[in-house]
Amino acid sequence: MGASPQMVDWDEDGDVDLICGESDGHVHYFQNIGSLTNPVLTNRGHVQANGVDIDVGSLAVPVVHDYDEDGRKDLILGQDPAGIRLYLNVGTNAAPVFNGYAQLPLYPAMTQIKNAPDIGDLNGDGLKDLVFGWWQGTAVFYPNYGTNAAPVFNGAYDLSALGTTIDPGGWTHLELNDWDEDGDLDLLIGEWYGDVFLHKNVTNLMNVTVTPQGGPIVIPPTGGVFNFDAALSNGTAFPASLNAWIKQRLPSGQWQGPLLGPLVLNMPGGASVARSRSQNVPPGAPAGAYAYVGYLGQYAINAIWDSSSFLYSVGSDGFGPRAEDGWACTGEPFPGEGSVTPLLPSSLTLKTFPNPFNPVTALGYRLPVSGYVTLRVYDTAGREVRALVDGWREAGAHEVTFDAAGLPSGIYFARLQAGDFTAIQKMMLVK
Repeated sequence: MGASPQMVDWDEDGDVDLICGESDGHVHYFQNIGSLTNPVLTNRGHVQANGVDIDVGSLAVPVVHDYDEDGRKDLILGQDPAGIRLYLNVGTNAAPVFNGYAQLPLYPAMTQIKNAPDIGDLNGDGLKDLVFGWWQGTAVFYPNYGTNAAPVFNGAYDLSALGTTIDPGGWTHLELNDWDEDGDLDLLIGEWYGDVFLHKNVTNLMNVTVTPQGGPIVIPPTGGVFNFDAALSNGTAFPASLNAWIKQRLPSGQWQGPLLGPLVLNMPGGASVARSRSQNVPPGAPAGAYAYVGYLGQYAINAIWDSSSFLYSVGSDGFGPRAEDGWACTGEPFPGEGSVTPLLPSSLTLKTFPNPFNPVTALGYRLPVSGYVTLRVYDTAGREVRALVDGWREAGAHEVTFDAAGLPSGIYFARLQAGDFTAIQKMMLVK
């Protein structure tokens, strides 16, 4: 009862062996001494760490994965108590050796019991994520905001199927697998009563396009406006709840926005929507090339289903009508958008996400009025470690990236100064 098998070439001899989690908390290894086409399994006993049988207490669910990207298979174990164990391989890929374990760092901390994890790039951003089923039945998703070699799993979200929470019953076990060989990961779920469900990933059928109106767009340093068309479509046969938003890459390489959204859209199967919009560019915007990017997906979990972009530039000389509306994106409203006049915050705000982070995080801030802004990062001794913003900014929302790759783990403080107003955000770098 409670067996959780995984087929893997444990000894790297070209055939498939069996690693099996057990209800008593141990992990069994059955070596294939036959061949790939004619397997013969022989019992090699329990997998050990520090010379002692691994024992998670009860209901061990193994996942074999190169967690730290060092070329050696590691062991990730779901268990009955809340938490997921990580055993890093200090031996070789053909003869794994485990010296001990650590609890997988999750933010927020896991509270779910009887969990069954898997690892894979579910949101299509190139980074492996964590998903798991558990006793109550839902499928939980932790996106990775770190790197593949040093993941930072931040945020816990119940997975949904086109707007409806996935919940097949109880004690769900799941596997990420490209079932239909279309290049993205689908979700296979087994549950307590013996049923197996397939949730196909159809995000490749969700599309967004942003297209500039007219020829090459060059905005004078006095500011201006350009027009573009935005179109969204749901190519599936099912209704979908999704987000749409627009950000832009500045000439410095930093990202700004969202300039539009994130919008919340409920689109029936086969539906499409198109709107004509105008983007204001304020005076004093940095000269150079900008990438204007529209996204479709789930904003909160950094899931990008599709994107589309075009380029425009701001010149260093020339004249035109002076623009006075900041970075306002106006025009035909999308369903549920309401007023397209941007709402300005009533006070200065500063937020960081993800936090804790490794090694990159985004600092978003909102200005009630335009003005000169500085945003600097300090360590606990009060030493400045990075100047992120130092210049004039328009009222509204802004975002800047802080890359702490060269800094040690620990506590840092971001200090935002705008006129007589100050905001401070505590950040934790975890490597």
